[in-house]
Amino acid sequence: MNATRDSANVLERIPVEIWNKIFHEGCGFTLEDFKTLCFVAPFFVDICQPMIYRSLTARHVNIVYGYHLQESWSRRLTLELDKWKVDMMRLMRAGTRLHLVASDASLSTYPHTLCIGNWPCRGARDIAQGPPADKMVLSKFVCYIMLHFRATLTQTLPLFTRLRRLEISFFAIDDELLKAIASHPVLDELKLGCCSFPSHTFPIPSIRVLGYSKISQKEAPAAFRLLSPQHLEELRIENMKTSFLVEDLCTRPKSESTFTKVHRLTVAPLDDPLDHLDVQSLLSYVPALRQLDIVYSDFGENQNVIKVPAGTEALSLSTVPKLQQLSGSLSLARQVVPKRPVTHIQMDHNGNAERQKDGYFALTWPELQTVLGPLCLSSADKITTLHLPRWNVAPIWLLSQFVAETFPQLVDLKLPVGMVKRELCAEPFKVYGGLRTNGVRVDVEGPFEDGFVQGMARDIQESVYYGLRGKSDKNAAENEKAEYDGVGGLNNPDYRTRRLVGSQPIHSTAISSLEVDVAANITELGANVETDIAGDPSGHPKCYEEALFYFAQGWYPLPTTVQKEALFYFADA
Repeated sequence: MNATRDSANVLERIPVEIWNKIFHEGCGFTLEDFKTLCFVAPFFVDICQPMIYRSLTARHVNIVYGYHLQESWSRRLTLELDKWKVDMMRLMRAGTRLHLVASDASLSTYPHTLCIGNWPCRGARDIAQGPPADKMVLSKFVCYIMLHFRATLTQTLPLFTRLRRLEISFFAIDDELLKAIASHPVLDELKLGCCSFPSHTFPIPSIRVLGYSKISQKEAPAAFRLLSPQHLEELRIENMKTSFLVEDLCTRPKSESTFTKVHRLTVAPLDDPLDHLDVQSLLSYVPALRQLDIVYSDFGENQNVIKVPAGTEALSLSTVPKLQQLSGSLSLARQVVPKRPVTHIQMDHNGNAERQKDGYFALTWPELQTVLGPLCLSSADKITTLHLPRWNVAPIWLLSQFVAETFPQLVDLKLPVGMVKRELCAEPFKVYGGLRTNGVRVDVEGPFEDGFVQGMARDIQESVYYGLRGKSDKNAAENEKAEYDGVGGLNNPDYRTRRLVGSQPIHSTAISSLEVDVAANITELGANVETDIAGDPSGHPKCYEEALFYFAQGWYPLPTTVQKEALFYFADA
């Protein structure tokens, strides 16, 4: 006992500022680590709790209409009571946790981010589509709990006094919730995914960063009315058609369509390639833009590359004249970079589709000057970041010399390492498996005996309260089942630290076998390279590994100002 107390005293003698620096910059602590530390010594509770509650997450709060699964081959119906119980428990737990944290004067000051909802599962519906039919007893109970959860979110949102970011996905936003969002004193970042909206929406001046994802064409006009052109600073359009926004802006007066403060625009549609005319039109509404990110989605065959037709003139100088950073396709960069103060150019997010459609490839210096020459026409004093596409633009012995001479002040460089033929610079394969199902959900329910479903709902509610407050506090939990007003259990360190679900930071620890092999075999590779009397190579590398050896020997040049380690993409021969 004395040894434990002595250890705690030693830890307490370390200044709090040192602990905060360790936890914030350690790059390895997870949510579970912070929870565990709260039990190591009492003073860790004050240090770690703000980190535990910094991001609140309520996932899987979906409604499924129809808890019968009909097999496609036999038409047999299977009642999914277990799934219904899980959905009920998730909704109840999310609402209860949200209320308990918001009602505590201390805990409610910790959250900076609140994430609500989840992408829909098979059979999930939006409550804005209407309530379930009376015969759908199970679905009606879930719908009731969902409405209660939305009311809880609306009531508790003002209590999170330091909340800066709110993410809502697959959710029906009603008038009251929208008013709560608009009136929040410090909330300035909002992301909406696959949501429905009330018919009468309005601009929210307090929102500086607004993101949309998978908003349907039907809901797009109501969603875009949330934009405040005079106040918005960053706009993100993801997994939806850019034309939805362009069409909406075209119908507005100029004073309501020009975003005078937007400095960053991110566009990432899901499937269809971007039309360069839509992009040009969209850019005309953001005159103060400094950063443009147009990237492909991880899904979809087209990878959203922008195909700018040959002969298309560069953008008018009055369009995004202050642009400094660009992430997009090579064809877009050739059109946008000239005569703008662009210092950062990243084209490594658009590979497959652009290689196939644009066909940019050079075997001679004049050809490469034609391909990459427009990037040299930036009006900035120097270009410091250049990430070339993942496909082979030119043989590496030509490309490296061109980049070293044309962009001598680069700090951050990424090159595709390719040989003579056109190649796609390979990456680890990403396999996205679809959900397998052996049937469809149907809108059929019951019959159930009177009180049967109500009894199951009460059991689930009790389980939620006992789980959140602890079994030893059963009497208090029973007194609070009807309302979310019990905050006494928050004083229990066990509750305060171990029962909050949150995302864990992602830290990559894997080293590719390719990198390991190159490091281990570089001496052997060098022995196989033929050189002339002067010690220079008599030929070109035949593979990626040999090319790395050429760079290591200084036979292929790189800008001397490069500070970040240059990344070379592997082009399979």
